Amino acid sequence: MRIHILNDPKDPVAVTEQQWHDAVGRAGAIGAGHAVSWGDDAAAFAAANADAEALIATPATVAYRLPFTAPHLKLIFCLAAGVEKL
Repeated sequence: MRIHILNDPKDPVAVTEQQWHDAVGRAGAIGAGHAVSWGDDAAAFAAANADAEALIATPATVAYRLPFTAPHLKLIFCLAAGVEKL
């Protein structure tokens, strides 16, 4: 799966590359084979939208970028409460 992790540089809730790699190590085979990118700005978000199937971000980080085009996006995983705002 092609996953993009969108961190907000102003928000303390973030997923780091180290956290991701640690989780993949614990997950075993199911954690392998994913293409993952990280970003914290508009350029990284725009670049990832072309092929991302999953987006991991806080609701606020997603909300202030709406609307956006992501033709392959199947899942948005929110890191905090506040999904009702979307």
